Amino acid sequence: MADKINDTNQQKKKNAGCFGIGCSVLFPIVGIFLYFIQKKSVNDPSAYLYGALIGFVGGLLLRAITGNWAN
Repeated sequence: MADKINDTNQQKKKNAGCFGIGCSVLFPIVGIFLYFIQKKSVNDPSAYLYGALIGFVGGLLLRAITGNWAN
């Protein structure tokens, strides 16, 4: 009986959306907020954190390539 309840709870959760993950890549702080806000309602909220990490590292790499550290 408990297994059926857990299965139905897992089915009700939705996946992390493409729009949210895209915003996480472009604006890493949004990904961190989305992770903590939707931790209970999304199957895999760590996708938001991965997107934020990719955006943060990508921003650092772009700054290193262009030499734009001081500005």
